[in-house]
Amino acid sequence: MSEIKLEAIVRETRGKGGARSLRREGYVPGVLYGYKTDNLSLAVKQSDLIKILHDPKKRRMVLELVIKDNGGTSKKVIIKEIQNDIIRHLPIHVDFYALDETRKMRVEVPVTLVGESIGVKNGGILHLHIDEIEIKCLPHDIPEEVTVDVSQLDVGDAIFVKDLEAQVKYEFVEDPNQIIVSVEHPAAEVEVAEVEEEGMEEEEAAAETAEKVEESEKE
Repeated sequence: MSEIKLEAIVRETRGKGGARSLRREGYVPGVLYGYKTDNLSLAVKQSDLIKILHDPKKRRMVLELVIKDNGGTSKKVIIKEIQNDIIRHLPIHVDFYALDETRKMRVEVPVTLVGESIGVKNGGILHLHIDEIEIKCLPHDIPEEVTVDVSQLDVGDAIFVKDLEAQVKYEFVEDPNQIIVSVEHPAAEVEVAEVEEEGMEEEEAAAETAEKVEESEKE
């Protein structure tokens, strides 16, 4: 996975007042910690951070965090945690974790399907069970995605984690029996829908019966 640079500034002020001031200036306060790194309060431009967060692939990337006013110190980091404003859904605080580039780490990366399924051509319905998969590798070997070829998948077939070929640079740590993608017969979808509809009707009937009983007791 390629790396992108993200500039940061050292945060001199502390507390809610200082954080609010930074946000008004277009910054997101945060903290840096991790491998051979003392905790450091910093801030990054909100616009730069949003560009990363809005791209599922970039969200998992190893970032080169460049701290401008700390001698141009550069750290390889990942975004460990994000706090968002519950109303505007904008980032209000970010945690960066400094990586040990010689040690393998576990990370989830997006699953991307490629090819056109035989089963779909025959009227089947493609169902993606997980859109991210956990792997283990060195920080600089994290892939942007894991591609899964579904072209040979027919109706009733499924691809499991154990079916994926092991890679030189990373290994899968997800449950081997976890289904990634399957092609289901349209009738199966209909049956599920009918069962759900029947369940809703039963709940509504039970609610109506309860109301009638309650009304009769009042009388």
